[in-house]
Amino acid sequence: MTQLKNATIVTNKICMDNIIHLYPSLKNYQFKIVNNNTQLKLKTHTIHFIPVPMLHWPSSMICYCPETKLLFSNDVFGQHIACSERFLDQIVFKDHIIQLMREYSANLLGPFQVPLTIALQNLKQLQIDTILTGHGISWRGDNLVTAINEYTQFSLNKQLKKKLTVLFQSMSGVVNSAAQIIMQTSSHQVQFCDLNITNLTKCALSAYNSEFLAIGSPNYYGQTTPLVESAIHYLRGLNLIKGRKVMLFGSFCWSDKAVAIMKEMIENAGGTVVSEISFKMGVNEITQAALINELKKFV
Repeated sequence: MTQLKNATIVTNKICMDNIIHLYPSLKNYQFKIVNNNTQLKLKTHTIHFIPVPMLHWPSSMICYCPETKLLFSNDVFGQHIACSERFLDQIVFKDHIIQLMREYSANLLGPFQVPLTIALQNLKQLQIDTILTGHGISWRGDNLVTAINEYTQFSLNKQLKKKLTVLFQSMSGVVNSAAQIIMQTSSHQVQFCDLNITNLTKCALSAYNSEFLAIGSPNYYGQTTPLVESAIHYLRGLNLIKGRKVMLFGSFCWSDKAVAIMKEMIENAGGTVVSEISFKMGVNEITQAALINELKKFV
């Protein structure tokens, strides 16, 4: 900016405040504050500014150029990927990109389904041929429908399907054994999230379209394990427990508290606990039968 003394910084009020906070020297520059009604003429092109707060920053905006029917979507419709291709129609493994977009939605847009619904309503008023994302693969042609439909389903919470995410941590193998029984017995699609080897980002992706969650923890000094507790808190913050049906399972030696603690956390997060079971020390024929019986109540 030291070489552009006469530059005008075009942004919104929230973003201007953030820029000046980060770079105090810019406070002496000229700012043009834009909002939903602002148009910027650039010779043969026009830029329309559309605020989309909380997607995923308070200052977020998207821009639309009617002459080229081009939408600069900022973070919206993006993914966390870097590759030489620019558009989905250039990608061989298209399903992988769709999964990455879902992962992005689950981990960044989970709490913001209402702002997302409003933004999508605004986009319906526009004629769009191309969407250029701030990061990740961009969209054009028939693939526009794919991106917009995916976001629309998520905004309406219609992305859920008959899928069970089994999320757990095992210390001595007992909870792992129970998780294996659940996986083998369930009649639904099952995805395993062993917290010893699965990061929270991938757990959120799995929970994103799961109607059912099974969460397991051994007792750890009268608590759940720290990883299970952090996973529940993480999913709660992303609204990925709310509205789900949840089964809780756990093991103990002398202090049977983990399942009760998880139940309180799940209910506070808006989930419905429909089944719960604790078993002492290990899974034997009796506890295995009880576990399968609880699973039948659940799914």
